[in-house]
Amino acid sequence: MYRLQVSSHQISGARKEIPENEVDVLSRLTLEGLQQLVTSPPVLDEGDYQAKLTLLSPSRVNFVGANQMLAFAESGPALGGAFHVGVEAVFGAEWSYGVYGIACDPPRSETAHVYECSVYVGSTVKSQMEVADILHTLCQEWRGQDYDVLSHNCCSFGRRFVEALGVGPMPDWDPFTDVSDVP
Repeated sequence: MYRLQVSSHQISGARKEIPENEVDVLSRLTLEGLQQLVTSPPVLDEGDYQAKLTLLSPSRVNFVGANQMLAFAESGPALGGAFHVGVEAVFGAEWSYGVYGIACDPPRSETAHVYECSVYVGSTVKSQMEVADILHTLCQEWRGQDYDVLSHNCCSFGRRFVEALGVGPMPDWDPFTDVSDVP
């Protein structure tokens, strides 16, 4: 099962300098290294933060209006700042994209964002090795230096990844909808 992980964050201040050795770490892995990461994803240590899972069906989410104002990507809506999106896989990891490149974390553990909800987008028939192969290709294509808050961001990466997994589609997002009020 694959879920989109939706988190909110506020963008403010100047972009901080990122140490070069922390950018695009996964792109330097071999295919075998990514296979190992997919089959043995990172786990939380005792006391580490993990938000409680709030799972919604895409049919219960109406995120459209504001997205139309913020849609700058040619391949469809990309929010650029209203939400952070990660793809949470049944293999036990959350995959996301940002200024550091593609990242792999335990699900709902990213503390730079406020976790809002997970949206079920379907199940894949891809094996762990096939997912590792997809990620190996994506890690070469989605570099941290190419991150753009309006057009090449976590939302556009999430869309690309769920399409490659054969799940989805991505729901249309409206960051002004209160998901706690969704019936």
